[in-house]
Amino acid sequence: MIFNIFILIALLGVAYFHYVQGAFTSLISVFCALLATLIAFGYYEQVFGFVPAGGKVINHAPGMIFIALFAVSYLVLRILFDSVAPGNLRLPAVGDKAGAAVLGLVAGLFGSGVLATGAQMLPFGPTIGGFGRHVIDERPVILPGAATGGRSDVDTKISNELKENTLSGDKAGALLVPSDGFVTAVARMASDGAFPGALSLSAVHPDLLTELFANRLGAETGSTRIATGAGTPPATLQGVFIVPTMKMADTEITRIRQGEKAVTYQPKADEILIALRLKFDSTATDPDGYVRLTPGSSRLMLGNRTYYPIGSLAADSQIGLARLDDLITIPLKGDNNSADLVYAIDKTTLDRVAPNGTFKSDAGFLQIKLLARLPITGKAAPWTPGKGSAVMRKAGSPFEGPAAKPAGAAATPPVTPPAAP
Repeated sequence: MIFNIFILIALLGVAYFHYVQGAFTSLISVFCALLATLIAFGYYEQVFGFVPAGGKVINHAPGMIFIALFAVSYLVLRILFDSVAPGNLRLPAVGDKAGAAVLGLVAGLFGSGVLATGAQMLPFGPTIGGFGRHVIDERPVILPGAATGGRSDVDTKISNELKENTLSGDKAGALLVPSDGFVTAVARMASDGAFPGALSLSAVHPDLLTELFANRLGAETGSTRIATGAGTPPATLQGVFIVPTMKMADTEITRIRQGEKAVTYQPKADEILIALRLKFDSTATDPDGYVRLTPGSSRLMLGNRTYYPIGSLAADSQIGLARLDDLITIPLKGDNNSADLVYAIDKTTLDRVAPNGTFKSDAGFLQIKLLARLPITGKAAPWTPGKGSAVMRKAGSPFEGPAAKPAGAAATPPVTPPAAP
């Protein structure tokens, strides 16, 4: 509720300021705010590319740059317009005030929308001042002593958990005054229409606000939320693999789950499981040397559709299932620096972007931690164990199973990649 009130105050404050200034000045301000909004959406990622990897500023940089680009662009444009037309246009009093009120509200929508969107890029939790795009739950749990190496159970609680394990649009909430949705819709229309770039906003961020929410899901306080594509990439894509239906198990302790029900997954008849093998660089680690991802921060764009992983593969060919807000932790120690993320892709999409198993140049990309994007290229091959697979698993979870096979050991029988439609 606090965030809603803050954005509402910002909107009304801007609207009142323009109401006092008059309709002509408000019209100029709306035009400046529109251009400044498009500049912020169009260039914040490029400017962020100059931010060096590492350091605490990396988590705050995208949101700060986004808001700063809007503010500086608006200020420069407004100064230029005021220098060209220093006077005001006299209008009938009623028309002037009515026009100023309407145009002031529009300017307020741009200003508060950019502020709200930029705030959602910052390293908050899933909720910001009591606002979350989906319902977040908090509940007490009892952690088994066997899972912690202790002699007795531990009373604790689960915080910031996504109540329903889905990011479906029909379940998404919005601000009391959805100015963030307003500015993203305007930017998307401009990108698809009069202000096209190398890539349209729809092709990269079809639902930016949900993407920002997903990136904050499950993230631990103090962990790295942003991966930069500048310099050494935080990860490299070592291959795309077709995964046969394997043994699946939840990677979380069952007693911690809602209703003590383990996560399950049943592939649909028209789905194909693929694994993306990522080799991580030290630039992707937190200060303690671990890479921490969540399915929500590992978005795959394929055929203009968004997919999130259902879990990760172990060297013994088991799929460790995870919720959108579960942590996937990889310790970077020696050659153990990779993970196989598993996605369930509908066969129609896969056949379209990868005819005969070879991905087209514009098939899509994998986005890690909001801004690091890896293109999906190459030919899909039958899955075999990765030599450096190092995803950590919780003791006491259903995933505990047979020991890992030696690197390079035979997996399941080969699976033919999807054929052309």
